[in-house]
Amino acid sequence: MRVLVTSDWHLDAVTAGVPRREEVLAFAAKILRVAIDAKPDLFLHLGDWYTPGSMRDALYASDISRFIAAMGRVLLPRAGHVYLAGNHDELDLFDREHPNLDPAGADPDRRLPVSTLTAVDVWMPVGGRVCEVPTAIALPNDWALLALPHCAPVLGIDYAQAVRERAAMDPRAKWIVASHLTIPGAMLGSESRELARGRDDLLPIDEIAKLSPRLIVNGHYHRPQVVPSAAGDIVIPGSPVRMTFAERNDPKGYLLIDLPE
Repeated sequence: MRVLVTSDWHLDAVTAGVPRREEVLAFAAKILRVAIDAKPDLFLHLGDWYTPGSMRDALYASDISRFIAAMGRVLLPRAGHVYLAGNHDELDLFDREHPNLDPAGADPDRRLPVSTLTAVDVWMPVGGRVCEVPTAIALPNDWALLALPHCAPVLGIDYAQAVRERAAMDPRAKWIVASHLTIPGAMLGSESRELARGRDDLLPIDEIAKLSPRLIVNGHYHRPQVVPSAAGDIVIPGSPVRMTFAERNDPKGYLLIDLPE
């Protein structure tokens, strides 16, 4: 199983008054070339596409849609591609304890947009999935993906319970866990100060350990790193470009890994 992973593009990032969108789009083109050459079985984007609320939202949404469509053409039906929502992708930051402010009203099952990826899901290419809530996806050859995006607070997600519920698949499954949550022991960078948004939701490591995952990848942190845990090493690919001056010495890139069958 060959897996290609990227995260934390922040198309709307501005450094000292300089927009970074063109650099991120250049990286997107690079990732497409990598996918053409490496022919991954699975492509993962771990979230934080852009922070909604500016007059350029439609531009960033168009960037995402065009990239996902291109990746779908590159991978064709032979491979899957999955896109997670991150904390910067939330469209609502309301609390369920205040129903008068809750856009879902009194009906918790009412489906409303909760991330910048909602509209993209309408024309998702074959083999592609958007994950705004915890999702288990069966993959070929007994592989399975557990996607744990950063969920909007209005959804009231219990991540540990979500892992337990979605792990009740074939016990032979070889699990890959992809998330955009907070990792105890991970090295915080300047993004925790200069690009902070939302709240911290912990990755339920004890529950994930019960799956004996073959790979755990997590977004959210901009510095590439590997964090040991009770569930195994958590690989953080980091952001594609240096978003702040404090990141000037950080390596940047993506993750391409072959997992043994």
